[in-house]
Amino acid sequence: MWNIAKRKNNSTMVEYSCFSAGVVIEGNLHGNDNIRIDGTITGNINCSAKIVVGQKGIVTGDIACAEIEVSGSLTGNVQVTELLFLHAGSTYRGDALINRIQIEPGAVFFGTCKMPLSQSARIGDEPKHHLMNILIPNKDH
Repeated sequence: MWNIAKRKNNSTMVEYSCFSAGVVIEGNLHGNDNIRIDGTITGNINCSAKIVVGQKGIVTGDIACAEIEVSGSLTGNVQVTELLFLHAGSTYRGDALINRIQIEPGAVFFGTCKMPLSQSARIGDEPKHHLMNILIPNKDH
């Protein structure tokens, strides 16, 4: 059902708990390690590390994590302390509360994005949230 995979990233070894294509999980996941999803998960995910949704990955549920990288399909609200990265060909539907976002051309984002002031904001600045609705059409449609 799952396995531990080591992937080379910038000359360091990074471990992922992997849910392979063909795996279907219904239920919530909690963990402290990196997770890679190439199968289908229906349920909420709470992870203090990084989540990768592969090209064949389908996730339906709310996610709280440090970082998430999406190449497949994600439907649900996310709360990310670092980076939400949407690769070309990915689809995200939901509301995002994040620190940073990166969207490649060809990614689709239906929802809202709230980016609270970063810790580097100047003292005395009025607190604000940046709110944007984003729709990035897929080049193929």
